[in-house]
Amino acid sequence: MSKRSFTDLLEEAKTGDAYWVEKVSLEFTEDLCERMDRQGMSRADLARQIGVSRGYITKVLRGSGNVTLETMVKLARAVGGELEVRLNEPVDNRQWSADPKPAKEPKRLLGGFTKTGLQKPMAGGRRDTPIAA
Repeated sequence: MSKRSFTDLLEEAKTGDAYWVEKVSLEFTEDLCERMDRQGMSRADLARQIGVSRGYITKVLRGSGNVTLETMVKLARAVGGELEVRLNEPVDNRQWSADPKPAKEPKRLLGGFTKTGLQKPMAGGRRDTPIAA
């Protein structure tokens, strides 16, 4: 029995629809949770806002069940977002790591600022000192 690498198993998983369904579900629930956290919104708050039970919100956030586009739109709007469904070209992940280049360190300036092109306002409205973004 030969051992298969994680990469081989992942590539095999990507050939089936289940992988892509889970990927979209995970991305949506992560975005939803992030927005809820930023707003201090509880599951009960979200449930009340869209007219469902807290248990249903828990089920959605676990990735259980098949959530309709209508429900996804309601959830997105309830947290101040907008659902966007797009059909993209596949991305070959190997392109991203084939020849990685090391990141350059930003130039450090006085006061701990880094050179980024943004500038700190000076007295009289002048902008001379770059500041961090």
